[in-house]
Amino acid sequence: MVIPNKSEDFAYFGTNYSTLWVNTNGAFSFRTAISTFTPSCSPLNATYSMVAPYWADVDITTTGHIYYRQTQNSTILAKAKNEINNAFPQLPNINLTWAFIATWYNVTYYPDNLPDYYYRKRDIFQATLVSNGAQSFAIFYYNQILWTTGDASGGNNGLGGTPAFAGFDAGDGQHRYTIPGSCTADIINIANETNCGKLGVFVFRIDDSTIIQPSTTTTVPITTAVPTTTTQLTSTPKPTTTSPPSAPPTTQGSTSPLSNSDGTPCNCDNSGLWLDLILVIDRSAGVGSDGLSAIGGQLLAILDSVPVAQSGQGDFYTRVGLVVYSGDVQVVGNLTYYQSFDDLMMDLINLNQYYKANDRIADIGKALITTKTIFDAQSTNQQRNARKAVILYASSYNKINDDPVTIAAQMNNSNTFIITVDYHDNSGVATKLLSQISTPFMNFSSTDAGDNEAVNEVKTALCYANCACPSQTVQLKTYDPTIQRQTYYSDCFQGIATGTYYKYAEKVCETRKGTLASLTTPIKNYFLLTSVIPSDNTLKTINTLHIGLHRNISISNGWLWYGYDNTVYPLGNYQNWAPGFNSGSAGDGVYLDKLNQSTWAWMTEGASSNSFAYMCQIRACDSTPRDCDRSGWLNHQNKRKVSNLN
Repeated sequence: MVIPNKSEDFAYFGTNYSTLWVNTNGAFSFRTAISTFTPSCSPLNATYSMVAPYWADVDITTTGHIYYRQTQNSTILAKAKNEINNAFPQLPNINLTWAFIATWYNVTYYPDNLPDYYYRKRDIFQATLVSNGAQSFAIFYYNQILWTTGDASGGNNGLGGTPAFAGFDAGDGQHRYTIPGSCTADIINIANETNCGKLGVFVFRIDDSTIIQPSTTTTVPITTAVPTTTTQLTSTPKPTTTSPPSAPPTTQGSTSPLSNSDGTPCNCDNSGLWLDLILVIDRSAGVGSDGLSAIGGQLLAILDSVPVAQSGQGDFYTRVGLVVYSGDVQVVGNLTYYQSFDDLMMDLINLNQYYKANDRIADIGKALITTKTIFDAQSTNQQRNARKAVILYASSYNKINDDPVTIAAQMNNSNTFIITVDYHDNSGVATKLLSQISTPFMNFSSTDAGDNEAVNEVKTALCYANCACPSQTVQLKTYDPTIQRQTYYSDCFQGIATGTYYKYAEKVCETRKGTLASLTTPIKNYFLLTSVIPSDNTLKTINTLHIGLHRNISISNGWLWYGYDNTVYPLGNYQNWAPGFNSGSAGDGVYLDKLNQSTWAWMTEGASSNSFAYMCQIRACDSTPRDCDRSGWLNHQNKRKVSNLN
């Protein structure tokens, strides 16, 4: 990746450069890119010069990310100046004018072909180049180093072979600076070492022919612990593009997956989240310092690829806030604070800096009041058309003054989606409480043995929060009693009691960005009859409804369901024909007829035979980039309440 440099050159090893490359394999280079994946442990005679925070065989083919940017942001430059002043106190008045930041986040070694993401060894490190036009500095941050070597460099399970090199090389065969441990097994411990007194941080002056490090070098005894208190600079991730899922088939052929599906699955691509999301984290003695660090890491996995920003095309981005609580509450960042995922990442990586070892109180009620106050001030219809969501972690609970169940009910009733996670709750008190304050069935547990499951469950819950139906519709949900979990679908029912002919009913539904309803399984049919129709006063006395099953005479046994976006898909296994009717019966469409108090069944009809009420099915707004009815994202209470399907 080649990056045009700033207007003034960057001095490195006594030479000025105007262009640099960010190389996948853990290094910056000048003059040209680096194709070599096995690090050299001797001075290079090369066409490039190198700044190498961690030169090794990085593979991001499948997973992991490299984020980078150049900036003149005053806040970033001030942070860099603080690092330099700490390392070089003799330079108190340095006036930095430019920075370039690259982050290798959750990167693994070659080949990245392990099927299970969560068991793959991953490294997290960052390098920042800064300059005042004459003097140049490099700042390396190491957060997590778990592997040193790719398989093609002689490694086995990320270790052995020729381990990573960290340091600087002019490419002239002479000038090189090597950080101790490079090219040996000890490099895996670099996150627990420093040359400036801060674990995992290395600062160097690099503009002259000799690399200069701080005059007092601090070496911390090598351990296997991962540092969690490093303050790092931030960078902006490269934008990602998500393609929408393919549409259902438009011809009969064999049945589509939708033909026998309970509903249209919500698109669960993190890069398409459109939320106002607040993270509410227990920092009391009950969670522990290591626990806070682990929660931060878990949240990074949950939020990986989420488009954290303050603006974007339309509302297609997520604003994130961070609140920590014990006996008191601290707003680390409100909804207008974090500009990018990298900004948030740094606070989550260092989450244990907010730990309160002597505070055994966990006032969830006060934390929820603070969260609600932020939403009330910063997440209104006039400010942004986005749904509100909360992820709340707790390991204990003490009721002080404010009842969290009451506060959570107010938030849920104002269209706030609450996800709760009990973290190592040994007493069971927080676990029981969290099930009462979460959105139904959106309470989860995180233990050492089940953290992978917790990540997946919370990511799915975020997907459901992001899969919102328009107001005055009822979202399809199913419940599995064996696992006590609810599944949300991207189907939103809306009945229209004012009758029309079948041929016009579909047209009206299309104007609402939907289609006539498809009843593809007994579960979906049951939901319509027990949750949708009873919740609509205009439909309670209705005995007939047009639905989306219609005939196509050009194909064999040609009954099709209407799909979204002018598509169709074939009739599947579930067929609910009334006595005397079947797939061979004459007619152009199908209506649902109430045979008795508890039984509804299908009957055929002509396109212009009956002026009946009808049921539309509208596609929810989810992560699929498309034009949808976004009124469901408005932060007001949906007036139509329905019970969950049990």
